[in-house]
Amino acid sequence: MNPSIRRDARALGATHRFPCLTNTIRLAVLVVLLLAVGGCENMICWNYEEPREVGLKAYQQQRYADAAGAFRVAINKNSCDYESYYYLGCSLQSLRAYHEAIENYKASLDVMKVTYAGRMDMDFRLKTMDALASAIVHGDNHDAELTTMEDQARRQQSVWDYYELGKIYRLRGDADTAMQNYEHAAVLDNKNFPLLKEYGLYLELLGQQQKARNILWQAGSIDAKDNDVALALRRLGVVPGPSLRDATQLSEPNIPRGPIPPLEDIPGKLGTGGTTTTPPPTRTPTTPPARTPPARTPVQAPNE
Repeated sequence: MNPSIRRDARALGATHRFPCLTNTIRLAVLVVLLLAVGGCENMICWNYEEPREVGLKAYQQQRYADAAGAFRVAINKNSCDYESYYYLGCSLQSLRAYHEAIENYKASLDVMKVTYAGRMDMDFRLKTMDALASAIVHGDNHDAELTTMEDQARRQQSVWDYYELGKIYRLRGDADTAMQNYEHAAVLDNKNFPLLKEYGLYLELLGQQQKARNILWQAGSIDAKDNDVALALRRLGVVPGPSLRDATQLSEPNIPRGPIPPLEDIPGKLGTGGTTTTPPPTRTPTTPPARTPPARTPVQAPNE
């Protein structure tokens, strides 16, 4: 007999003699499969990394193409991930793909406008605006990009658009146009602290001390704890402190406003500097005339 047939026959006989053996084997195989699947699942979870983290590692290693791919995966996973839009723009800018970088920087800013976390993340917004200005200035089609942004700013009258234009012209070295756009943005929103701070420090850098003092004074009245503004004000001869507050925010004095006039200047008082007035005449009291009692007519007694 064929040895393989003999082995199969023996196995079949063993199975028939021990029917519980088949169920045991099946159960053991099932348990092994379940453990294997569970172990693989846990292993996948332990080794999984968010696409953005993978992209950041690749970007730090200057593998910009791999980083861009990872950030695209992160954006496909979460279209509201404004940070991945920004990092994708940085990766593309490092690859000199300026037009695509600009589009992703703009997308990051657009997402920040419609998400709560983005609206609260002012530092990241300013960082993205700086990156956008740099990409436009260094891009091959910078004139067209600049014209598009200027048309958008005039049409929407957005403080952020004029703020961005100020950054762009500042990087281009056009100080006059940069100041015009900063000024326009400050007129649209005179409580925008990052704008006022950047504008005031730029004016100080240009040597326009009086105007810089006014803008930085206004910035300091909004946030008196900012160290850069405080140091700039001291350089300009302004001591930061409560005096930076607006006059309407100070406590009113208990006495009337203005200097107290000297005693000699008070009307009605005699003095060298005041007006001499004649005192009213003294009234001499008069003695009322004595009243003479009327003469009495003697009364005669009746005759008896």
